[in-house]
Amino acid sequence: MDKFDFFLGAGAVVGLMAVLPFACEHDAGRDFGDPTPYNVVQNRAERCRDGDLQCLAEAYVERAEEACDGRIAGAAQYEHRWSAAPLFRRYVWRDQDAGVIAYGGDAIEFKNGFGSWQRYQYVCLFDTRAQSVRDVSVAPAQG
Repeated sequence: MDKFDFFLGAGAVVGLMAVLPFACEHDAGRDFGDPTPYNVVQNRAERCRDGDLQCLAEAYVERAEEACDGRIAGAAQYEHRWSAAPLFRRYVWRDQDAGVIAYGGDAIEFKNGFGSWQRYQYVCLFDTRAQSVRDVSVAPAQG
């Protein structure tokens, strides 16, 4: 059991969001225009040294945003709205050997049953080798 196994449990988002403030930050703007071609992403990633989290996370962030965006928004029971902040502000290795990066952020609000908006935090586990989402967790933001 590695130190990140608890992320997939009931406290997934809360646990990861506690670690993510100390992880690397990503400040690129959210632009979901044309998807980045697979070969462009691969070329960026190939320039990264083995295990270079910052380089790899930045190489795959656009793919992760495209893949995770709908799954995160789909967690809303009613309506959702994105803030102007980047979708992912932090990232950590979830499973370095398997190439899985945990991207996290809090740039979404969900409307509750009373019509009030509440900010949520989320974590998306992105498999850089398969370029697909492994899991998404969403929970109310603290504070």
